[in-house]
Amino acid sequence: MEAARAMAGTDDTALAKATAGASATGAPMTMAAKMQTRTGQWIKKAPTEKLHLPEPNIFVPKDLSLKEVHEKVTFPTVLRKSPLSQLWYKPDTLFSTPKVHIIIDFHCPLSSHSSEAVVATELFVDLLVDYLNAYAYDAQIAGLFYSIYLTSAGFQVSLGGYNDKMRALLNAILVQIASFEVKPNRFSALKI
Repeated sequence: MEAARAMAGTDDTALAKATAGASATGAPMTMAAKMQTRTGQWIKKAPTEKLHLPEPNIFVPKDLSLKEVHEKVTFPTVLRKSPLSQLWYKPDTLFSTPKVHIIIDFHCPLSSHSSEAVVATELFVDLLVDYLNAYAYDAQIAGLFYSIYLTSAGFQVSLGGYNDKMRALLNAILVQIASFEVKPNRFSALKI
């Protein structure tokens, strides 16, 4: 009965009395007393040095404004053309979203030259996707995506999402492609 009267108070002293009374009399502890005891145990065992917030996500967009479009365009137009590349552009006038879609085809003439070359190119693409996996989560959380596909002429990198941070993602992917190194443990895991 003493423990029940002590629980009517709201301060920690009353809770401590209730806990002490419950354990001394053998009566069951109240839910509040159990929670205080359990919370105290959690605090003592918390791995504070290992518990931390993640680094800021560099792909989270800050500018979601729309680009002004003066006229509605039906088909994409070529902005730049060279022997090695073509740059096409078509603004979104239907949905009016601040998004972009980029497709880059990497033409590798010898990638389909023989069956060994096809398998080697497929393994290269699988290793590249695995190598770039560190960027996939942060990009996806921020509304960006990318994928890498094997094509008949090489491979293709496709990106999409908010245009504000697309340049950062594209740059990160191109830097990783240029500095790509095959890790022996990942090669062993993916060659199967």
